[in-house]
Amino acid sequence: MERLQENKELPFKCDFCELSFFNTRQLNNHRRNHQLEECPVCRKTIIVRYLKEHIALNHPKADLLPDKRLYKCDQCDKIFHCKTLLIDHQRNHQTKECPVCNQMIKLRVLSMHMARKHAAHRPLSERGAFQCDQCDKSFASKPHLADHQRDHMVKSCPVCNVKLLARCLKKHMARKHPPGGGNADMVRIYKCEWCEKSYSNKRSLVFHQTNHEPVVQRADSGQT
Repeated sequence: MERLQENKELPFKCDFCELSFFNTRQLNNHRRNHQLEECPVCRKTIIVRYLKEHIALNHPKADLLPDKRLYKCDQCDKIFHCKTLLIDHQRNHQTKECPVCNQMIKLRVLSMHMARKHAAHRPLSERGAFQCDQCDKSFASKPHLADHQRDHMVKSCPVCNVKLLARCLKKHMARKHPPGGGNADMVRIYKCEWCEKSYSNKRSLVFHQTNHEPVVQRADSGQT
């Protein structure tokens, strides 16, 4: 009873319990008993004071030794067991101004924002560069960008039906289905659907039709 009475008379009282202390240092040290953190391994919520002990006892093989430093984000309450994970996480907090609309965007999603909001309509920078939304290449005009994006398209080989990137199709045809290679399919006559020319093998036809594709694509785009 006397101890309780003494606690009531102490000037610094804990907000979470009935204990009181002589100074703020003692109070802050005590408050750690009430603070909770998420274990970076199992994601359980643990009292801060016992987090390292929890990791040592429950995750001894998780590359989280009790004497290793835990890295805490200075902008939120998350903690990490290595600095690389912390740096990667902190990118979520970093923002950068969009060069087109001047909106502040999180760095991690800035490229997605540029691709969705500006790639199809406006230049990405004062240089007037149009950036591909599937790689880091930029182009001076929208038609050049459209021609480049064909390289990312997936096409089927007309002989063996293997799916390939468009830019790899010619090389595949040359290596796997050369003229006179003995494939029975090559004996047939193949006629171009865009003009009157015809060929004795699919490789020659496909190679020829690539000359029509940009014209067809520009004609189609002019109708929209």
